[in-house]
Amino acid sequence: MGLLNQKRTFYASFKKVSIEEVASFLEKKFEGKYKVVFKDKAGLAKQMISGGQKEANVVVEKNSYHRIRTILHYAPANQTESGKDEVYFHTGRAELKGFIGFLDNEAGLIGSAIIGMFYGKATEFYDDVFNALIEEYELEEREINTGVSALFKKNK
Repeated sequence: MGLLNQKRTFYASFKKVSIEEVASFLEKKFEGKYKVVFKDKAGLAKQMISGGQKEANVVVEKNSYHRIRTILHYAPANQTESGKDEVYFHTGRAELKGFIGFLDNEAGLIGSAIIGMFYGKATEFYDDVFNALIEEYELEEREINTGVSALFKKNK
């Protein structure tokens, strides 16, 4: 991997699914174990004034620190390598809640490490959520280069 490469991993599914269906599946799957919150897309005014969501998404929360956000993107058949309609699942760490988010951003590396030690590791939580999504929606892991070097490579 060169200096100008930047690899990104994402998950693709051939199943037609909406973010509301993903939210209801996760609520049923983790009922009582984790909190699942569906956040609908906010209007432009709400996005600008109160930090509303730009895209509809689902957040699975273990606590104020360990949280996963899932967003779906649709790709029609004429824009995919497979020639089929695909749904891309983008998952990542969600913003931290309230004061914990402030401390994590403003306390620097040491403060962030202390907060992480306080809440501990949550590999089981992340594995539970990823495995549930992979099994239910038959997700296929893909890796793409989004770095500067991707601009100069020829498509074969």
